Amino acid sequence: MDGQLAQRRGPLIHFKLPLPQWTTWPGNLIFSIMTTIDIESLSPQERLDLIGQLWDSLDANDVQLTAAQAAELDRRLETLDEDIKDGRDAGDVLAELRRRYP
Repeated sequence: MDGQLAQRRGPLIHFKLPLPQWTTWPGNLIFSIMTTIDIESLSPQERLDLIGQLWDSLDANDVQLTAAQAAELDRRLETLDEDIKDGRDAGDVLAELRRRYP
């Protein structure tokens, strides 16, 4: 089985994703028309754009943090003022990298 799986080309999962397209109707009623697209037909840039659009469509309340994620954010906020003192100007860092790696 492993040999057969390793010889397959392309993604193991093929699917089509319905995407909402928002349309206005007389009287400013907004509704969604679902359109199906073939994910595999999209270029890498188009897929990245789609990811961005999907991410942007989420409300902050749509994404629930795990307890570990919430604790990490709290820890970072608590140490932010102290940690920022160790930071360096981005321009200085880039200039140093360009000198090191011309």
